[in-house]
Order: sequence, then structure tokens, then C-alpha cells
Amino acid sequence: YNGASLTHYRDLGDWALRLEVYGGAESSRKNKLQALFSDVSTDVRWSGIRGVLAEASNDWFTGRVSYSQSDYSNRLPGEREDLPLPAGGTRGPQSFLGFAALADWNAWQFRGEYGRVKRERGPGYAATIYLATLGHQWGKFTLTGGISRYRDTFNYGTISVTATRSLALRYEIHTGAAVKLQADKFNDHTQPPLGGNAKVLTCL
Repeated sequence: YNGASLTHYRDLGDWALRLEVYGGAESSRKNKLQALFSDVSTDVRWSGIRGVLAEASNDWFTGRVSYSQSDYSNRLPGEREDLPLPAGGTRGPQSFLGFAALADWNAWQFRGEYGRVKRERGPGYAATIYLATLGHQWGKFTLTGGISRYRDTFNYGTISVTATRSLALRYEIHTGAAVKLQADKFNDHTQPPLGGNAKVLTCL
């Protein structure tokens, strides 16, 4: 986003605390996500972005919570008037709530995230996202398994559910470089034509 933020740091015993507040706006010309649902790409604008983030960390654990709100609108490229939204009007509210936890304890590594998105009171769009990964290190090798899930709904029911299972093996060549082999299985129950299951094998 384009804007400003104010951050405050404080130590409390073995813990380091961080509090951040921010605000601004952002726009995207010919938004690629909107192009998935329409033959014409639109310009998307998020106005009045404001949010807060709180984080606490020590030697092996970091926890974070964040919340932000904004208004959004979209218009055809080159036009000056915003397009009407399903709930009426040309500007709608949206909010984002997120929790995250990172842990690195001896040879074990954990990462977890949860998110909740709400948009437009009329259609009642809401999305829930979570992921969790657990890894264990043996010397220069690290084996990690993970799951993630995304589900979005409207007032008239669920529109899509996607889930991913992953398994990765990482080898540390030295402190600045590593190679990783990862397998992902993606189950997608989104309405056609956007849905479809997939299996991916990646080496990087």
C-alpha cells in the first residue's frame, strides 16, 4: 500500500514486543484476479486502508495478530466512474483478520496461520484460510509436511473449497544456499470452470 506506518518496540523480560499501526491506499490497473470473472479487466482501488499489528517473540517462538479494514471499488480502464457493486452503491467495505505462529525448538519447526476475510454486507462474502506445517531437521536435511485450506461463502452458500497437502525435503548446501524437492496435492472443489485438482512436483 501507499501510506504511512508507526511502529513501537518494547522488551519485556525475555520477550520482544512490536506494535504497528498503519494507513493508506492502493490501486491495481487491469487487475488480473478480476479478469478471471469477467471478459474485461477492471481497475481496482482500496481506499481508506487502516490497520493494526501486534507481535511478540522470544528465542524460539513468534506470535502475531493483525487486523485491517478498507473500502474497495472498481472501474473500467480509462473511465472516471466506479462500477456498481452487487450490494448497491459503488464502494464496499472489507476487513482482514489474521493470526500467525512460528516456532523453532531444537530440531523441530512449526508454522501456523489463520485468516478471515469479509467483504460487502449484501452478498455476505466471507473467506476462511488456514495452514500448518511441521518440520524436523537431521543435520543438513529438513523434512517438512504441511496442510492448507481455503473456503469462501456467500449468503446463499459455499462457493469454493480448496485444500493442499505438501511434503518437502530440503538440503542445506551452505548457510546461503539450499536445494528443495517438494510434492503438492491440490484438491479443488471450486465451481467450474475455475476448479480442478492438481499434483505438482517441484525442485528448486
